[in-house]
Amino acid sequence: MAVNRTVLKILAFALLMLTIRSSVSGQEARNAPAPEYVLRIEVEPGDRQYATAITNLLNRYVPVMERYFFRVLQDTISVRVVSPPEFQRRRLPSWAAAAYFPGQQQILVQKSGSGIQLALLERHFVHELSHLFFDRTFSRQAEIPLWYNEGLAETWRGCQIGFWEAAKLSYWLLSDNLLSLRQIGYLHRLSKSRAEQAYLESCLAVRFLHSYFGDAYPREQFYHDLETMGWKRAVFALTGLTEAEFEQTWREELARKYTWSIFLQLDSVLWIFMVVIVIISFFLKKLWNRRRLKAWEIEEQYREFGEQKTSDDAES
Repeated sequence: MAVNRTVLKILAFALLMLTIRSSVSGQEARNAPAPEYVLRIEVEPGDRQYATAITNLLNRYVPVMERYFFRVLQDTISVRVVSPPEFQRRRLPSWAAAAYFPGQQQILVQKSGSGIQLALLERHFVHELSHLFFDRTFSRQAEIPLWYNEGLAETWRGCQIGFWEAAKLSYWLLSDNLLSLRQIGYLHRLSKSRAEQAYLESCLAVRFLHSYFGDAYPREQFYHDLETMGWKRAVFALTGLTEAEFEQTWREELARKYTWSIFLQLDSVLWIFMVVIVIISFFLKKLWNRRRLKAWEIEEQYREFGEQKTSDDAES
């Protein structure tokens, strides 16, 4: 009886703690600032998982982007998830997976044929969400080039310079095949491989431009100058360089860092080469053993045939 009473006390205490914790969590949720934008997502009835995933991404990224762009969204975010045929009817590049339409202020997301892939959806959607913030932060009068817009979007997407990216940059530099920043303005006319190059170069150009930020000239001041002074004057105020001088300085920085990067990472290349050699050796050894076994089988058949023939001759 005493044991049962003790158990009841423990259960009552646990229930009380859960009630208190739930009450506190509910209070925190009520105190949390509600988003000021209106969300409209259009999906087919069978694609509800896209609506859930996109809502989660917006809840995660919008507050961060509002702080980054110094702008609180107070209007509608419109997102539409469509099938690949409908997506392609918009005359978008074949390599595109999502797009932002400034005129409609809508993000269009193409469904994956193999079902929803959350990591891939996040990269594409965040890229387009950056375009939405950019469009609502800067006016057209600022005349900001496309490479800056795309470079920011790629930065949000998670642009990384790994071994293969460094190798590609090394090849483009050695073969004098870098795109100019002006060429990136024609992104939608480029092939998939050249578009990927344009995205990578845009990301690096944005990083280089932002390296000029400091206490004396913070990013917030630069964004203010973009609206009040326009692109060319704002870049000059930040860097002390004209557009042409900035691009030349950026290309020289790329050449300094990446021209010989493929050779500076020879240890990685050697490891890859050794792995390939081991794999090739394994299959060659296996093939050689198979051929050797086949030869032994043939020799054994001939030996048995010869012994049988000798035996028949002896009986004759």
